[in-house]
Amino acid sequence: MAIAKRNHLLYQIIDKTLVSIPKNTFKIINDKWTTFKVVNRVDYRFIGNIVLFFLIIILIITFSYYKLKKLHNKINELNRTLESRVQEEIQKNRENEKMLLYQDRFGKDGRGYFNDSPSMETTS
Repeated sequence: MAIAKRNHLLYQIIDKTLVSIPKNTFKIINDKWTTFKVVNRVDYRFIGNIVLFFLIIILIITFSYYKLKKLHNKINELNRTLESRVQEEIQKNRENEKMLLYQDRFGKDGRGYFNDSPSMETTS
């Protein structure tokens, strides 16, 4: 109520009067002088914002899934090629080891270490 704080007597009088009014009469007076208008309206802008938010979330998840799938495929391809490259390198290393072993046994010129025979050179 709109009563100044300094009017305590007026506040007490109005308070006693309101308390003495029966509840059904008070409701009728209250309904007559106050109006409440309930508007049931759909806020399409809010619904649109919610839909847009979830759409963006779904797009982010889809894009992340696509990138992860692409990386997974790339890793699988590298694993497949890695095995063949490892086998090739092992084969090359074996050939190099054989060559080094051969060179170690026979020397670079093809003669054995224990072959003390003179070379086939003719002296004039």
